[in-house]
Amino acid sequence: MMSLLVPLGLLGLLGIVALIIIYIIRPNYQVQHVSTTYVWKLALKYRRKRIPTSRLRNILIFLCQVLALTAISLILAMPVIDYRDHSNANDVIYIIDSSASMYTVSDDSTRFQKAVESVMDECEREIVAGHNVSVIIADDDPEFIGRRVDTSGRYTLNDTLIEYLEDDACYYGTSDMAAALELSEDVILENPSARVVIYTDSEYEYIPNGVEVIPVAREDEWNASILNVTAELEENYYVITAQIACYGRDSELDLRIDVKNAITASSSIEAPETFALSMPLPIDCSNDQTYTVIFKKGGGQDTDTVKYVSIDDQMAFYSYENISATIQAEDNFAIDNQFYIYGGAKAPLRIQYRSSTKVGSDESGRPIPGPNIFVNGVLAAITERAFPERYDYQITEVKQGEQGATEGFDLYIFEHNMPERMPSDGVVFLFDPADIAPVGSRLTLRGTELTLPDEIALNAPDPTLPLLEDVVAQYITVSKYIHYAAQDVWTTLLTCRNEPVISIAKQDAFQAFLIAFSVHWSNIGATNEWAALMYNVFDYFFPALVSGHSFEVGQPIVVNGRGETVSFAGEEDPITQFPATVRKSIPGTYAVNQMTWFGKEETTDVYVHIPSYESNICRVETSLDNPFVREDDSHMFDDLLVYFAAALVGLLFVEWWLQSRENK
Repeated sequence: MMSLLVPLGLLGLLGIVALIIIYIIRPNYQVQHVSTTYVWKLALKYRRKRIPTSRLRNILIFLCQVLALTAISLILAMPVIDYRDHSNANDVIYIIDSSASMYTVSDDSTRFQKAVESVMDECEREIVAGHNVSVIIADDDPEFIGRRVDTSGRYTLNDTLIEYLEDDACYYGTSDMAAALELSEDVILENPSARVVIYTDSEYEYIPNGVEVIPVAREDEWNASILNVTAELEENYYVITAQIACYGRDSELDLRIDVKNAITASSSIEAPETFALSMPLPIDCSNDQTYTVIFKKGGGQDTDTVKYVSIDDQMAFYSYENISATIQAEDNFAIDNQFYIYGGAKAPLRIQYRSSTKVGSDESGRPIPGPNIFVNGVLAAITERAFPERYDYQITEVKQGEQGATEGFDLYIFEHNMPERMPSDGVVFLFDPADIAPVGSRLTLRGTELTLPDEIALNAPDPTLPLLEDVVAQYITVSKYIHYAAQDVWTTLLTCRNEPVISIAKQDAFQAFLIAFSVHWSNIGATNEWAALMYNVFDYFFPALVSGHSFEVGQPIVVNGRGETVSFAGEEDPITQFPATVRKSIPGTYAVNQMTWFGKEETTDVYVHIPSYESNICRVETSLDNPFVREDDSHMFDDLLVYFAAALVGLLFVEWWLQSRENK
């Protein structure tokens, strides 16, 4: 069946009317002076022919012009052969909103269950009437659970909807309604007259034509919510900040904070305390306003929307196992009435630093060895400013004259004087190994330090390595360095005169970093490259197990282990490739476990909560997307433009030929 994609193109047919008017108003004769003899001879000639060819030719010219204008109009209207199925003009597409707010409960059923029940009834009625139905579950990745279902798939669709109804299988995040409407275009492409019906608890200021919104929310439903809770160290003590709100009703809310296994000024690591913090008076929440409650040592100045709760000096804490925030409310949406915080108790990271750097002379002029200020400075910057939240750093400096330990630490830093054997239970940094290459280091020293005639700039064989981010090799110069040869486990980061001077190794339990020159024979300590390089190296060997401790449903959780595998408690498949991105679809606490390459077990907890946006169960959206066909529809149509264009060319040629005959 032929159809027009742009029917407005038929307005070109008005040109036919203009053509007729031209023929009507134009003069049909010309004033011309001829001799009488010529007129009589011409009259005699026409009389002998007795065939009115002139009139017939004029009619054909007029028809060619009319048909040419018609062809032009049809070309503008884009004619096609339409292969779409128009046998069922009453296709219905049902979209069920699966946002977390659809878990709102009233009359012992959720909004989602009410929507599914309604769709089941509507599908039954439409199929019995001989129509096709499609059902889309709109979550973070909308999908059809039934597509253009007729009587043959009636019971299968019904069974699927019953499973959703019984499991109350609603998504705990925010649904992608735009993607659901775009998915509906697959059916609209086949049947442009299909209707879209959305069952949702959101109100919309604008609803496009062809889309019907069926609300499933009730006016008497309300929700008291904890939107977010954080704990931050301020002046060595934690400050807890909570955001709460009440939607659909004004109510007084009382927030309770429970702190588990906290270390306070009056307690100890061996005897942590568990206690509760509560507000002296409840907060009057009104007009869907967000209120901030801050629990802080010494309190603060209240405002209309910010309330301070003073923490007694005895209860001020600087470490905790977990914190839970709770509000007691008989609302219709209980999922967000509690919130957990983790990350207050950090795993210890033991660091040993051994050096024999000469820092001065005694009264007799003998050199006094001591720690390197450049190493100490960068250690302080990393542990106190760059990554303070990752570990409980415990730094031990080996006293002069002592050999230091080769076991029991997570990071060993040896400067100048090397151990006889490489430690096997931690990462090892070797700075200026002037005397020996430790057994097990997979290094071979090639003589003493090489003194250069001048300071030479370093080069990077591969400057794109992540370990060299923000490091410009040419900014670093050296005047002495150690010749060494390294096995394949080592990767060269920087070179001097095409010889390696800075290398790194990370293969299972063999993890080491080497700088083959003294900081005192280089400008590296006075450059930004020193801090950037050490930052990258530390982050490489001691990454955060997870990228945080609090996440929304569907939000990416970056996992970066220090061992072969990392696993979420209760899940069978461990993570083996790092860094890995994990998304959780169910709120709750998840324990993340790993066994490091050095046999050390580490566990951290993360809390996954619903998006705060979903707590507003009375929200009003701006608009819905207008579903229209965005996909390639070439398989649904045959283009007729070329045929009408050929006909137009043919008509114009015939009209030209007739006109040429007329003028002879």
